[in-house]
Amino acid sequence: MKTFTVTIAGLERYDGEKPYTYVVAAADADAAWQQVYDEFVRDRWLPGETPDVERVEVVEGVPARNCGYYWNDRRPVTPGVVTVGQVRKLLEGLGDNTPVTDAGLTVVLNAK
Repeated sequence: MKTFTVTIAGLERYDGEKPYTYVVAAADADAAWQQVYDEFVRDRWLPGETPDVERVEVVEGVPARNCGYYWNDRRPVTPGVVTVGQVRKLLEGLGDNTPVTDAGLTVVLNAK
């Protein structure tokens, strides 16, 4: 499986809104497009309706860190072991009582 960035536009493009971007794991670009298309259409159109979507772009890889837009990560999550150092790094800069949720793990910082 490879990682692909897929950008798709629906009816919102007629109102001047920007398209949606997803990151998915798929065998090839066509499979990545189909995966995003199926989810996008399922969420926005009723069965039997003709979807009005535009395939904007499908590229291998993930968007750059400073890409200037948000994207939806639809890759499968792999459970793993988290070290104390990783948790500390994740929580750096957060204030007291700030809940942090990531992949089913919730950590709450308690006020002193």
